[in-house]
Amino acid sequence: MTIRCCCNTIGEMATINLLDLEMEDIMTERINKDMIIADMLKIDPGIAAILMASGMHCIGCPSAQGESLDEAAMVHGLDASKLVDAVNEYLANK
Repeated sequence: MTIRCCCNTIGEMATINLLDLEMEDIMTERINKDMIIADMLKIDPGIAAILMASGMHCIGCPSAQGESLDEAAMVHGLDASKLVDAVNEYLANK
């Protein structure tokens, strides 16, 4: 979606491509240990493979979907900081 508005400093018409803005937001999305697993998977379903490879095999479970990454890591004896780093590296390299 593209919109045109008079919003620059010299009064010229500027074109803003909203799709590009939304894609930039997605591409720069980063997760943190306080994020809910379901919200992380909405950002990128590929995150599931990273979590499963680390030992979180129950991420599809309804109760796991409502847990934060930190809570899930604690239950599984994992370091949430390492998971955050792995997921953010994955997102940055997409």
